[in-house]
Amino acid sequence: MICDTLLILMKLPKLEAHIHSIGFVSGIVFGVSAAPEIPMPETWMPWVLKGTKQQKPLAASDVNKLADGLVSQLQWQLRIIKDEQRFLPEACIWSESEAERITLQQWLQGVLFAHSQLEEVWFNAWQKADLNEAESRLTRCLKCFSVLADTELAMSGLDDKKQKALTENLPILAKQLEPLLKDYVNLAGELAASLPGQFEMYNEIPKPFQS
Repeated sequence: MICDTLLILMKLPKLEAHIHSIGFVSGIVFGVSAAPEIPMPETWMPWVLKGTKQQKPLAASDVNKLADGLVSQLQWQLRIIKDEQRFLPEACIWSESEAERITLQQWLQGVLFAHSQLEEVWFNAWQKADLNEAESRLTRCLKCFSVLADTELAMSGLDDKKQKALTENLPILAKQLEPLLKDYVNLAGELAASLPGQFEMYNEIPKPFQS
């Protein structure tokens, strides 16, 4: 879920207070790495910060360390995608117990947050592509991610009958998650076919972002 370099940094007390959960950060980086065009570091790196006004700003040295760790995470995630390994982290499991599925929910919330921030990137790539059933594929992926990311929200507004039906279908939906993640990545790759060099962008450590 998190490469060793970033994990060590995220456990440092002076950084931990500023950064979202491991699951959420991992999901953000997955969403960034799976985009049709990977945004520049200064665009996406601030998304991992909580942004609490009451907190003392991070020191420049800590910002540099965090930037290095996030680049390592992105490189690690890109290798997984390039090698077509399992995309859903092992720690992300579905369970009827909310406490046991919290990591899955946080990860999917991170993926969805990144996607929402990168909608323009997806749209621009969409304009240049001619893919059959692309819209329905993406809709199917995002709907699954959204339901499993926040089941209570998905249930809200439904009548008792529909709530019961959705509850019964959640384990089935969870089993579809890995194939849908692969289709999400594949769709982004198809959209990015005219945008070469995405996997080579992060061979060098970029300049740190501003906290």
